[in-house]
Amino acid sequence: MRNPDQNLNQVEVTPAIASSESFYAALSDIGQLLVRSLDPPVLYEAVIAVLERRIGAMLVMIGEVDRGSGWFQRVAPVCVPPGKEDIYPERLPFSLAQLSFWQGTPQLETDVRHKPGLETFRRAYLRHGVVSTIAVPVMKFGEVRAGLVIRSSHVGFFSPEMIELLQQAAASIGLGLEAYEQRTLLLQSVRDEARQRRALRLLSEMVKVVTHSVDEQRLLADACRVVKRTGSYPLAWIGLLQDDARQVLQLRAHEGLGGKTEAGAELSLADASHVDDAAVAAVLTGRPGLTTCVSTDHVEWPLAGVTADLRALLALPLSVNGDIVGVLVIGAIEAAAFASVEVQVFSEMAVELGLGIQMQRAQAARLLAEQELRFNLQHFQTVLSNQYAGILVMSQDGQVKFANEAF
Repeated sequence: MRNPDQNLNQVEVTPAIASSESFYAALSDIGQLLVRSLDPPVLYEAVIAVLERRIGAMLVMIGEVDRGSGWFQRVAPVCVPPGKEDIYPERLPFSLAQLSFWQGTPQLETDVRHKPGLETFRRAYLRHGVVSTIAVPVMKFGEVRAGLVIRSSHVGFFSPEMIELLQQAAASIGLGLEAYEQRTLLLQSVRDEARQRRALRLLSEMVKVVTHSVDEQRLLADACRVVKRTGSYPLAWIGLLQDDARQVLQLRAHEGLGGKTEAGAELSLADASHVDDAAVAAVLTGRPGLTTCVSTDHVEWPLAGVTADLRALLALPLSVNGDIVGVLVIGAIEAAAFASVEVQVFSEMAVELGLGIQMQRAQAARLLAEQELRFNLQHFQTVLSNQYAGILVMSQDGQVKFANEAF
């Protein structure tokens, strides 16, 4: 029986020699790609298309360096044509790259069918008529970050001019990667600054709420409204511990939970079904609790009626005189909505809210004490007024303070 690879082994297609005009056109097209500041995978695909169209390159692949695993991970092409999976492996080991490659020099193999160390890929090379390959390092900020791999069915395809072109193409890819990373960092910096301004604005509004609220319940309701209105978060709720054992969390105020959710709903902290809730963790540990991927299988309390597609929950413990008294929970649609800047500023906001609760409770206790004092004085005066014996109360400077009718 004949080996089907025997015929393939004899196939050697001589490609047309690319002209200087083709080289310049390829570099011009790649330069236009850099202006567009494409994502790296998109840039890779576009560069491969340019090399195939302009200079007749075949079986082009770009793999990124994954130093953690020690492999080149194929990034482009994403979609491998049927029947070519063997020539486009998902990853290649670092051992295939020579020391000179890591120093920025292209690695040319002119006889891959007999090159020691390439036995794993020899059958694929035979099947697809590959006789020579080149791997051109892609440098980003002075370090090899990817490899541009091109295969050819003709040993003379990789002329000095072609290698120089491929080096310039790899250098252009590296510049594109650097520009994309710098642009990404700049945009991230702008986003971080905007998020920080929003967080500080929310903190400022919370201080106003703490200063001007007339009672505790109004304070809690206004705090939730400020989070939703000023912070543009779809959800905010506050729960306070109720019983002496501090094991029952009661919903006291909310925005965004839905009309069916009423204040006064309670949750036992010992409820096993909610032990992993961000709010429960914040109350029990006294530290902010963050859930960045809200599960659809488990609905955290009290979110059963929420229609918003939440992706993150931040739970901030509330304390009074050093004791945890409750929690403020904020929900967001973006999974990465609560970066370190939000957590830090919102923790300060929770401190202000805790001070507000402390002031309201102190004021309520003072008013209650004054009411009790007035009641006791009135009761005492009533008792003394009804006495048969004459009673006179005077100050040290001789002023009459009280005298009953009998006197």
